[in-house]
Amino acid sequence: MKIAEKYALSKSTVQTIIRSFKNSGSIQNKRGRGRKLLLTNRELRTIVKEVKQSPSLTGQKVAFYVKEMFDKEISGRTIQRTLNRVNLKSRSAVCKPLISKKNLTPRMKFARDHINKDQKFWDNIL
Repeated sequence: MKIAEKYALSKSTVQTIIRSFKNSGSIQNKRGRGRKLLLTNRELRTIVKEVKQSPSLTGQKVAFYVKEMFDKEISGRTIQRTLNRVNLKSRSAVCKPLISKKNLTPRMKFARDHINKDQKFWDNIL
């Protein structure tokens, strides 16, 4: 076949493409192929809303929530992948002191200096 030689494809590949075009009038992939999603769009929106309200939820806790709400058995890892697809990546909070050692003494000095100031003084500051 001249087409196969021209595009460096195998003869069977060209035959498959031609047969597909004759059957459907197009060579595009058919819709609906691949594994079906476990969650509907509505369920996904509900989960995203829940995770945005409390970001510290783990995949296992959300999976339990899904089982309670929608009566679907889904693993925590599937929940993580689903949330990654909508750009909700999991992050660990950074553990750091609330006040650094550098700022601790100046703040304490300021607090001690201004502890007996009246309300009028604070009204002018704010």
